[in-house]
Amino acid sequence: MKKAKVIGTILGVILFIALIAGFTYAYLLSRVEKTVTTGSGKFSIDYQIVQNITSSSLSPSSNKDEGLHGIVKAKLSENSVAGKFNIYITPSVIDGLNSNALKYEVYIHNGDLTTGTNGNFSTATKDKPLTIVENYDLTSTTDYVTFDIFIWLDNSLITNDMIGKTFKATISADSTAITGEF
Repeated sequence: MKKAKVIGTILGVILFIALIAGFTYAYLLSRVEKTVTTGSGKFSIDYQIVQNITSSSLSPSSNKDEGLHGIVKAKLSENSVAGKFNIYITPSVIDGLNSNALKYEVYIHNGDLTTGTNGNFSTATKDKPLTIVENYDLTSTTDYVTFDIFIWLDNSLITNDMIGKTFKATISADSTAITGEF
């Protein structure tokens, strides 16, 4: 009989502790729970290459204006949820020009605001996209954001090994929807 009382008491204490732990867990969970909000609707971007970079030669120059120039425009489609926009240059021929002498600049025109980014092709490899615009927030469904892309061979950084080399690349883009936040 004594043994049954001891087992019953131990079982009662364990159940009581489990009950207290369950209530504590439920209380704490309700205090830290966040509401998740998600966008409703479609995600769609209108994107166009207005002026593609086409040239049979890339001559050394002292500034971007004497190099290659391309224009990309993008905006959210009507009733689209917010999104981020990326632009890439993918060299298909770059051997011998993947150096800091081959440069790019991107000017982003969004209404009255102009921002920019720049870099070079020193880390570029054939058929591997080089990100030149990353996670740009598109917010307007009415106004296009214009991306002016310049590529040039900096005359002050040219070496004899670069003479006669060929550069060929494509411009591409992708985007991702912003679906929610905690």
